[in-house]
Amino acid sequence: MTPNSKVVIGMRFVARCTWAASLLLVSNPGQAQPSPSPSTASAPHELLSFFEGTWTIVDPKREDGFRETCGWLAQGRRHMVCRTYWQSPTGPREGLSVISYDAASGEYHYHGFRSGGAVVNQRGRPKGAGWQFTSERGDGPGRVQTRVTIEPAAEGSFRLLEESATGDGPWTAGGQVLYKRVSP
Repeated sequence: MTPNSKVVIGMRFVARCTWAASLLLVSNPGQAQPSPSPSTASAPHELLSFFEGTWTIVDPKREDGFRETCGWLAQGRRHMVCRTYWQSPTGPREGLSVISYDAASGEYHYHGFRSGGAVVNQRGRPKGAGWQFTSERGDGPGRVQTRVTIEPAAEGSFRLLEESATGDGPWTAGGQVLYKRVSP
């Protein structure tokens, strides 16, 4: 037997072992199956459709060109991405928000990024027909808790109520905004 024929026989043996192992993995029903495609509907992810569309704020004092457009991250239905534009007294502003579902914790995660540098991270869950997101920073008596409750209002609109509490103190409303769908 020549050295080259030993290499060829060795390569065939490795190929057969690899083929046999892959056959065992495919035929073993106890083996973990690949996760579904990101484009496959998932009930927890589909709840994020609540936010899909283009929104404005209904408030005569704040008719400042506010527009927020939310849609699925391309190539999958796993992350809702929202781009926000508005006019402030200092000029145009914008923000980017991403809402995702974490199957391990059963929670939704909101990550908001503002053009001025602010970053908001909250955890949430569906609440009734709407949502509630919360966050906390600090500790002890100076700890600040924030919660944002989103509830459907009239057809094609929702109310957003932001509240905060310091330490173990009472919740104080920080503001309420009515969002109205401009387009689906």
